[in-house]
Amino acid sequence: MKQNVLLKVLFLVALFSTLAFSSPAFEGQESNPFLGAWTGSLSVAGVTLDFMLTFSLDVKSQMTGTIDVPAQGAAGIRLGKIKTEGNKISFMIDDPGAAGDPTFKGELDGTGKKIAGSFTQSGYEGTFTMEKRRDN
Repeated sequence: MKQNVLLKVLFLVALFSTLAFSSPAFEGQESNPFLGAWTGSLSVAGVTLDFMLTFSLDVKSQMTGTIDVPAQGAAGIRLGKIKTEGNKISFMIDDPGAAGDPTFKGELDGTGKKIAGSFTQSGYEGTFTMEKRRDN
């Protein structure tokens, strides 16, 4: 009798685990390594700025993002034109106060935890790196 109850419990646990890990929300998170919180720095024209960035999915499963640049007092600035292809990503800071089309183009490394690439704004070119936060 106890063995029969144990088998039912194990079956239910397996069933719920399968359903949870095959849900669309879980699949979207796992299939897109760019989603989550990142910290990084960019260097352009002799200036280095630290930033924090978050990518998520909206209700239509479209990728959205925000950036914070504490040294400039900027928080929750919307990102736009987010595009991913394989291990490459590009996006822009989508804020009327951000002159010169600040654009990031980067590539995810083999660990899936680091992105490095180029940053351009108002004709200036620089580089950026960022790492996925450990709390992701």
